[in-house]
Amino acid sequence: MNASLRDLRQHVDQTPPPPLDVEGIIARGDARLRRRRAALAAGSASLAVAAIVAVAALPSSDPTSGPPAETPSPSITETPAPTGVRPLTYTDDYTVGPDLDIHWYMKSIQYGDRTIRPGIDATALDLTDDGVVMVAPDGGIHFSDGRTTEKIGETTILEGQSWAEWGVKTSPAGSLATWFTPEGPERSLVVYDTHQRKVLAEVPRPDCVPDHCSLSAVVGDRVYYEWLHVAGPRATTRLKVLDVPTETVSETDAGTLSADLRFHPRGFVKGDNYSTGEVVNQDVNDEAVYFVPRGSTLELQRVVRTTGADIDGDGEGDGPVVYGYGGFDATGRRLNLQLPAGYTPAENAYVLFQWLDDDRFAVMAGATHGSGNFGIDGWPGYGDILVCDIVRERCTLAAPGPDPGVTGSDDDAQFRLVPHLTLPN
Repeated sequence: MNASLRDLRQHVDQTPPPPLDVEGIIARGDARLRRRRAALAAGSASLAVAAIVAVAALPSSDPTSGPPAETPSPSITETPAPTGVRPLTYTDDYTVGPDLDIHWYMKSIQYGDRTIRPGIDATALDLTDDGVVMVAPDGGIHFSDGRTTEKIGETTILEGQSWAEWGVKTSPAGSLATWFTPEGPERSLVVYDTHQRKVLAEVPRPDCVPDHCSLSAVVGDRVYYEWLHVAGPRATTRLKVLDVPTETVSETDAGTLSADLRFHPRGFVKGDNYSTGEVVNQDVNDEAVYFVPRGSTLELQRVVRTTGADIDGDGEGDGPVVYGYGGFDATGRRLNLQLPAGYTPAENAYVLFQWLDDDRFAVMAGATHGSGNFGIDGWPGYGDILVCDIVRERCTLAAPGPDPGVTGSDDDAQFRLVPHLTLPN
């Protein structure tokens, strides 16, 4: 090559740059952003997790807050969220038992387009990505994939314990189910994988007498539970977490749990600000996650404040409740859910009970309205199940409520039973 470096540089400087296709770049970028929106949202959430966990690890001047310095922190692994589809699940087919402590015996369960006949008196119902977890009156825990049913464990059923799960917990996504084995010196916390059909972890918990430990949530490969610590006349509730891969139990706090939930889909953030709103899912909330009709849309509801006198001494007003509306899913998508055209909404709230996949969830009207006048006659729309699609921004009527078949007697009312939620009594 005879040209000098100076001549070559002069030639490059005099060469005009190629034309820039701005519109093409924007179009390709928009397509890439749409494909990776969920991944980018998850990545942003993971930064929030890291920040909160780092803050939680700092020394505190309050000796009563946070775990002891020597307590290891749970590992929060950034693994891709499961994307399994769960069929819509509920039952209208049951008998009423004579014992009020165990009131409902499910004879068959509608599992998508299949009908599961478990062959046991199922008194509680929960879901994994692989099938249905049920609990029998004797505390036996059973699993059905829609074809076969097998016993996978056992627990202790306490008087007054929620009929929703009888102490068994699953996650809105994934294959894990967890429970405490029957009370006694050999009691342990068990984590079972319904996909592999095997126990992944079993950690001795002899201090977890039935009324001192309660499961809070399964988030990814971590199991959160509350432990009532009694020391003399004092009793304090502490939040513990089991890291399943390492079988390590450590003390944690509500901030870490909230951050963990924010990283995973299939949850919601209440409020107008995604970064500061309250994170809730079907387990970690007070009573339930409520949606209410407002005009032509279905809105996520939150309590803003209560007014009036503090009647029960809990430091909060007991008068009328002021509500706020709106929110996001856990990945940051704002909820804008249109009700079905021509549909007359129920007069009571709709309650989250199941996610079908990362975009679709199911709610039922009147699912947690307790005992007494349960309202089959007085609550038009009771039992209606809506499936809401966050991407399509609409809800559809997936299963109209059961025919009451009553003339005014609550004892003869036809209720609808769904997974996760406390059953009517």
